[in-house]
Amino acid sequence: MIVEIGIFIISLVILLKGADWLIEGASDIAGSFHVSPILIGLSVVAFGTSLPEFIVSMFSAMGGNADFSFANVVGSNIANLGLGIGIAALMTPLAVTMRTLSYEIPLFTTSMFILIFLSIDKFFWGLNTYTLGRIDGFILAIIFFIFCGYLYKTAKSEPKSSMVEFKEYKNKRFEAKDVFYVVLGIVFLAVGGNFLVNSATEIALAIGIPSAIVAVTMVALGTSLPELSTTWMAVRKGHTQMAIGNIVGTNIFNILFVLGSVSLISPMTIMESLIFSDAAFLLVMTIFFTWFASNNKKITPGEGIAMIGLYGVYLLQVILPLI
Repeated sequence: MIVEIGIFIISLVILLKGADWLIEGASDIAGSFHVSPILIGLSVVAFGTSLPEFIVSMFSAMGGNADFSFANVVGSNIANLGLGIGIAALMTPLAVTMRTLSYEIPLFTTSMFILIFLSIDKFFWGLNTYTLGRIDGFILAIIFFIFCGYLYKTAKSEPKSSMVEFKEYKNKRFEAKDVFYVVLGIVFLAVGGNFLVNSATEIALAIGIPSAIVAVTMVALGTSLPELSTTWMAVRKGHTQMAIGNIVGTNIFNILFVLGSVSLISPMTIMESLIFSDAAFLLVMTIFFTWFASNNKKITPGEGIAMIGLYGVYLLQVILPLI
């Protein structure tokens, strides 16, 4: 027990340091290339913080448990919105750009509708089953490549006015150490998150918390820790646009890239409850997030409390039937 507590504390320090290095390196890269912080958050940071979900999902698929990937991604995305956006908004109001409202958030919302649509076989095949097959994975992959094309096009057409967002980087030049910090940050996030989840699980089991409850909370929340810590660190450093971009980008990556890749490798059968309970709840949270973001183009502390409250409701509906 004492060993697990020690590992937990050390892992937390590693996780926070990784988030610090990732944001520092990503901010420097964005400033040196005159690219807006939200674009970096949507791409480099989002991909890096999505790695835990991708790794867990790939190992699950290779171990013949591909359906676990669906639950992991849905649970992680709910945690990202509820805790990531919620707590970040409590720290400071999160301004949302018109481009994010016009393109990135609608893509995220649309991806959720497409995921649920593809999962219900009655729409395509007239069957009363719930699966993500290789055709579904191919569709998700195509949409993901369209998203990557959008990011590339946006980066090329990024206005010089974006330097207003990086006044402190006016004479900043690209340095290799910035890439090193990003890579090191991602590695620290992956290692810290993994050990933090394992140690927290051991502590929970040692004090008598049922393993079923640990599974439905710790795994999804654990793979979200890199996104959460990176988002909060970005807000603390004043990069609120990068924080928004990280959460939106990560959730898009999780749906299109992670689930698309896994279902291409190993088609997954999904429990009905995951579709009509968990995925439906994520869709509701996504709609609330879109509504809050559209309201005066910012997410206020009050709306942040509402997002945290929604996450609490989700945990209750998952945990109460298991008690």
